[in-house]
Amino acid sequence: PNRCKLGKWYNAIEDKSLLDNSHFKEMKKQHELLHQKGGECFKAAESGNKDQALIYYKEAQGILEKLVIEIGVLKSYN
Repeated sequence: PNRCKLGKWYNAIEDKSLLDNSHFKEMKKQHELLHQKGGECFKAAESGNKDQALIYYKEAQGILEKLVIEIGVLKSYN
């Protein structure tokens, strides 16, 4: 999560008001969870456990929806 574009962006933020913003914190949390769940999905698929991979994929979709909502809220601050 720290090497993708979003991770690099939020790790470079120095604005204290943004760093303390609850939506910024939630966005960061959801982003990290999305990377974790994506990794679990990939590993399950690679090991041949397609059913578990599908479960992780669906969980990742829910996480992505939350992430997009938080990004939208943050965009509204501008």
